[in-house]
Amino acid sequence: FSYEQLIAENAPAADALRGRDDLAGIFYTGGTTGAAKGVMLSHRNLWSVAAGAIESVGPAGLTALHAAPMFHLADGMFLIAQGMRGNTQVVVPGFEPGAVLETIAREKVGVALWCRP
Repeated sequence: FSYEQLIAENAPAADALRGRDDLAGIFYTGGTTGAAKGVMLSHRNLWSVAAGAIESVGPAGLTALHAAPMFHLADGMFLIAQGMRGNTQVVVPGFEPGAVLETIAREKVGVALWCRP
């Protein structure tokens, strides 16, 4: 299925009526200890972090590459900030050097966030 076909063949989901201080997601971080732990963040938390970081993710008009785990706050912030910029976003399943380089060339990526295994 293509993305356009998926949208055309399905009705929109009902608005969950969530925002502001409601839980948006659980993101994982090692924090200061290095031990993985889930951190509950609200919609306002995520928006604030992305709005504060928007200047560091590149200008509008770029294509952004995600090659990091999306459950991690770094890529969550990158995703939201790129969306706030209105930038095209490309996601690869994980960091594999050859595939990442091919994707950068094919999609004309201007900014990327990745982590190596």
